[in-house]
Amino acid sequence: MRKPLTHAQMLERWLGAPTVENLSRAMKGFMFPVPLLNTPGPIYVCDGEFYGAIQGGAFASLSDLISEATAGKKQVLYYQKVGVAGPAAGASQSLWRVGTFPPAGSNAAAAPGGTVFTRTSTGAMQQTDAASGDTLHFVTWTGSASTGQGNALMLYDYLWGVNINHATTANSISGVPTRYQTAALAPGNFISGVVTTALGATAHNITITYVDDVGNAAEAGAATAVRASSAVNTLPFTQPVWRYNLNAGDLGVRNLTNIALSAASSGNVDWFIGHALAILPHVPSAFLPFIVDGINSAFNLERIYDGAALALMEMFKSATAATTYTGWITVVSG
Repeated sequence: MRKPLTHAQMLERWLGAPTVENLSRAMKGFMFPVPLLNTPGPIYVCDGEFYGAIQGGAFASLSDLISEATAGKKQVLYYQKVGVAGPAAGASQSLWRVGTFPPAGSNAAAAPGGTVFTRTSTGAMQQTDAASGDTLHFVTWTGSASTGQGNALMLYDYLWGVNINHATTANSISGVPTRYQTAALAPGNFISGVVTTALGATAHNITITYVDDVGNAAEAGAATAVRASSAVNTLPFTQPVWRYNLNAGDLGVRNLTNIALSAASSGNVDWFIGHALAILPHVPSAFLPFIVDGINSAFNLERIYDGAALALMEMFKSATAATTYTGWITVVSG
């Protein structure tokens, strides 16, 4: 059952009306609630709506969290990502294949198998899994950006990807992720893509056949336009789209079985499955440090599963200039 809708004016006063509007538009149709960071209370965005109450926040087990963190179960995951210019305002870019830290991630393998990515994959943040009997959770996020564009960042688990040459119009897929593969966990898994070799100018659509979150027989989604001449490291969609839309009623995807293109083009895309963990709704002014306090504000302690390939996505930039992001994410197990 969803929480009550968030008071719109209060959320706009906290984040700013443009940020709220951009988030709502970009998340329309994404049917799984994603935690919204940097808010005073556990707020979630789902299908373009915001749920949860603006509040001060509290947690009964705070003393236990402090005990675990001071007992050596805290990890600090540093990152510096030098982004790329966006094709237009409102576009999204993957930060997986850019450096400098973690180093630029590797491409996925070609069809049909693709690649299952894990915490040890080049490009992942390479956190240590929780000890037996413990679970690992997000706590805080600190950082800054080189431009004050009001950009959002998504932290996600990069589950699996497959490199597709867009000269081939029919591609059978056999690879399957190893995480988030049950009816309870697959909601929130999304399909997206990152350009690994610039696409040609030929206009074409993509149709992806997938197994949904509850494991129904593979079904084809709606044909979606691929942005012609998409540059490397951008998402091959027209802004503000950042993911392939699933069919009505599907809350997530377990695996893909086919990728079909309406016309042959050139260039390559890593089409991938990720699991959304949290969204940092906007980055403040250029080089102004920020801290998202997951203890005293949005205390959701999102779980990070063993083997997670933690990655970042730059979402719906308000301007096209390339941005460098620097910071760290703190996680604690217990």
